[in-house]
Amino acid sequence: MSGPNNKQLARILVRIQVLSLAAAAVVVAQPQPQPQSPPAGNGSISGSVSNSVTGVPLPRVHVSVIVLSNTSAQSFAALTDAEGKFAIGKLPPGRFIVNVDRAGFVAPPNGNRLSDSQLRPDEKKEDVKLTLTPTGAISGRVLNAGGGEVQGAIVSLDGAPFGINPATTDEKGQFRITGVPPGRYRVLANPAVMPFPPEIRTDGTEEVHYARTYYPDALTVKAGQRVEVVAGSEVKGIDVRLVRTPIVTLSGKVLDGPAGGKILVRAMASAAAGGVVQQANNVKADGSFQIWQLDPGKYTVVAMSSPSGGGSQQGLQSVPVEIDVAGADIRNIELRMIQPFDLTARLGFEDAKARERPAIQTPRGQGQQPPAPRRMILRPEGQTFINSPSMFQSVEIGDDDSFTLERLQPGRYRLNSTWGPYIKSVRVAGRETEGDILDLRNGPAGDVTITVASVTGEVSGVVTDSIGPAAGVRVVLIGEGSGGRLPVATMSAADGAYKFAAVPPGKYRMIAGDPEIVNQFRPGMDTDELADITENIQVYAGDKLTKALKKRVSDGR
Repeated sequence: MSGPNNKQLARILVRIQVLSLAAAAVVVAQPQPQPQSPPAGNGSISGSVSNSVTGVPLPRVHVSVIVLSNTSAQSFAALTDAEGKFAIGKLPPGRFIVNVDRAGFVAPPNGNRLSDSQLRPDEKKEDVKLTLTPTGAISGRVLNAGGGEVQGAIVSLDGAPFGINPATTDEKGQFRITGVPPGRYRVLANPAVMPFPPEIRTDGTEEVHYARTYYPDALTVKAGQRVEVVAGSEVKGIDVRLVRTPIVTLSGKVLDGPAGGKILVRAMASAAAGGVVQQANNVKADGSFQIWQLDPGKYTVVAMSSPSGGGSQQGLQSVPVEIDVAGADIRNIELRMIQPFDLTARLGFEDAKARERPAIQTPRGQGQQPPAPRRMILRPEGQTFINSPSMFQSVEIGDDDSFTLERLQPGRYRLNSTWGPYIKSVRVAGRETEGDILDLRNGPAGDVTITVASVTGEVSGVVTDSIGPAAGVRVVLIGEGSGGRLPVATMSAADGAYKFAAVPPGKYRMIAGDPEIVNQFRPGMDTDELADITENIQVYAGDKLTKALKKRVSDGR
């Protein structure tokens, strides 16, 4: 949901530099001059690191300074001594990023940003004050409906940052999750029931099925209560009582499957149902299948095949079927597989500017450059490039305002233009829908027209806290609903002001606050999960909205 932190940004810049050098070596045939060594320097940064809660100096803290220039990204580091002090020398001039880390601590809510992040030649920045915030923990038990302990349940935190590992309950049903940054989280217990068929019992008893359950005893994310973790503290007594649900079996048949290819069927839960995937690997020769032990919720069921010859050949996929698991078996589902298909679409324009191609900016004296090509980007709904790069397509739009997407699988896709306008509507076989969704769940479509428009909206305002205007607060804007537009983020300026320009018309949710709060926004999530801590806005074409935001801190206020 949010952008990379300073450490990730620096690593990305270094990686881009390495990849750029490698690419240059491939495309240039003749010998090239050796790249110059990064500049050396006599600058320095020194100071101390302390506990943000107690103020006590922290020893053995890893402090790194990454200096960025036009040609390099150099990393320098040191460890704090027994008094929490550090000194890093031989720094070249340039913009720099400071990272501070130690096990059991996280960066404070607003990071360790310095008022001046530019290091000038031979400059010595002294007495720099840095802090780290101690992490906390959550502990408790997982119990069944009768109050008995459940061993082997996997307990995780919904909305926790990457790196917070789940815990497994012991023989007493106890769990403890450590290294938790301050914030409010939903605790989820998964009894890890294997997707096996129901037991055949001969003693008159019945097998019991327990579903994934949110603290204290809820089946959905929205119904689960958040648990507040304060810096350096442990929240105890978080007992999750698992909800007993019927054992539901999903069965059906795969139609038009390829001969000799392996077929599997997946039931993929919605975000509100936890996003879990259960699958049947035992599709029979006649195409029949069964999936057992499905928890309540909405699922998308799809059949996929791998090519019989292996290699890079693309397999087949079925038309997806939506189901709602409640308390009864679901039978006779038909999954019809279809061949990958091509689709040609044509653009329509709401206004003349939407059709214009942007000019390429060139240095003075280098002549006029042709306009940049117009491209359309296609991605599966709810997916980002990070988790499914192979599923993206980027195609150039022809002079006749048409383009062709190749070897598509049935499903729902989102469209993005690269030259400025937004997708206003999509017409498929005479049926028009608002927004950027291309619905191909039923496979090959008829005529497709994509209407683009250039008149967007603007959202701006001021972020305040209990004192007044709040600087350096992350503000996130995300399309409302499930699988909506990817989140965009900005930071409030010194006077607390923020601004989002070129916002496509639509419904959005907004939030400003600590990273532990705003980082809960994830691509493809159901934004209703965070309805209690977000602001709703409606943006119309040409709007210039002003929206005052109150900074939310890790206790949710």
